[in-house]
Amino acid sequence: ELRLDPGLIFAGTVTNATGQPLRYARITVRGTPTGAEKPIRKSASSNARGTFRMTGVKPGTYTVTCWRRGYKTITMRDVRSSLAELQFTLVKR
Repeated sequence: ELRLDPGLIFAGTVTNATGQPLRYARITVRGTPTGAEKPIRKSASSNARGTFRMTGVKPGTYTVTCWRRGYKTITMRDVRSSLAELQFTLVKR
């Protein structure tokens, strides 16, 4: 089980439809932290194990997008930054 400090990290895994890890997927977090005036945008890429980690995301509710060339984009809305781990399964176009 992955335990994270609430509001500090977005982390997770990106796989294809057969469960194989996907390298080079791009994960983008967009939204406005609780109590902030300006929105933020942060991005990370998945590694060879299909995992990604993004630090410095303040508490709030965000839209998270995951995409990779040749695959359909997944968008998750209203994602709270305190979630421990995000899972994305990308399907080929």
